[in-house]
Amino acid sequence: MNISRNSRLTTVSACILFALVSWALLYFWLSLVHTVEEKVATTVPASPLVYACIALSFFFLIIQRKPGALRELAIVTLSVFVMLIYIVFSFNMLMHSKPDIYDLIFYYECFLMIFFCGTPLYLSMRMI
Repeated sequence: MNISRNSRLTTVSACILFALVSWALLYFWLSLVHTVEEKVATTVPASPLVYACIALSFFFLIIQRKPGALRELAIVTLSVFVMLIYIVFSFNMLMHSKPDIYDLIFYYECFLMIFFCGTPLYLSMRMI
């Protein structure tokens, strides 16, 4: 019984941590978009798809049987983020230009879409 209670506590803490990270990522994106005075409603991360993926990720985090889902997700996310940084530098070196704020917002939106749409896919494949 103690093991079941401890695993539920770990699951709840993982869900809360995932919610905080998701909120922080979206809040940073929102502040960037407001910096350039772009309409938020016309961007892809403001679509209902992102919120559905977050809800689906919560559900998949709750029903995980194997421990360490959040740790593995963090490792995958950091590796995708590092790959995206390398791609940004490669594109800008090939174009001989420095990235401006619009480029950075575009690349960050791409990262958000990969993160929010890839998380439920990763967690569902992890359950198999």
